[in-house]
Amino acid sequence: GNWLLIEPWMMGVEGHTGCGSEKEIWDLVSGRFGKEAKQDLIKAHRRNFFTEKDVTQIAALGMNCLRIPIWWRAIADPEYGGDMAWVDRCVEWCSRNGVYAIIDLHGAPGGPSKKAAIAGEPNDNEMWTDEVVREQTVALWKRIAERYRDEPAVAGYDLLNEATDAPFDGLVAFYGKLYEGIRSVDSNHIIFIQDGLQGFHRLPLARDMGWENVAYSFHYYPQDPAESLESAATIIPRFNRAAIYYDVPIY
Repeated sequence: GNWLLIEPWMMGVEGHTGCGSEKEIWDLVSGRFGKEAKQDLIKAHRRNFFTEKDVTQIAALGMNCLRIPIWWRAIADPEYGGDMAWVDRCVEWCSRNGVYAIIDLHGAPGGPSKKAAIAGEPNDNEMWTDEVVREQTVALWKRIAERYRDEPAVAGYDLLNEATDAPFDGLVAFYGKLYEGIRSVDSNHIIFIQDGLQGFHRLPLARDMGWENVAYSFHYYPQDPAESLESAATIIPRFNRAAIYYDVPIY
């Protein structure tokens, strides 16, 4: 987190004027110091905030999986230093250190939610009102899948992060389009499908959708230490039962 998608609260600038999202931060920098300085600072941040030393430390701690949150502009928009080489580097680091990478399109075009800090930029819910934006997202995922389809260090693709403002039927239908787009170029990797924080029970049966080699994913945030300690006995078993019902792994 905070490498290929800056979330202001992680950076310690939440609440500061003009720092509501990564795009706003870089636009503020550009307005003060110019576009060239903006590009230099973007590159400096991405070169240094997360490096192979971090992946080595992750492996040394006994962990074997790294989820890489990505803002779409960080890999596809030259105005914001967009370059897939950043992801290439991280996948290479993971490969050398025995760690799997999950590529997470955390901030997709148009924003899967209106939360600018998470989406990477302010939005008016265009992902769910503009078909062109959804087509752009499908095309981006196909490009990513084509690039990594033969890469064994990549565990899979996390389609959308916390699509809290999606109409749920529309979210499931869009998952279907993303699945088809990726599978048209890559049948090797796991596709991770989130509930969008709208209710895990509302996801369809994967077999009814014709989805194969998928995992369902949820985000659970304990609110206090006691809840954290209790979750192993109360919350996690519920999701384990869901895994049996849905007949898919739960991530």
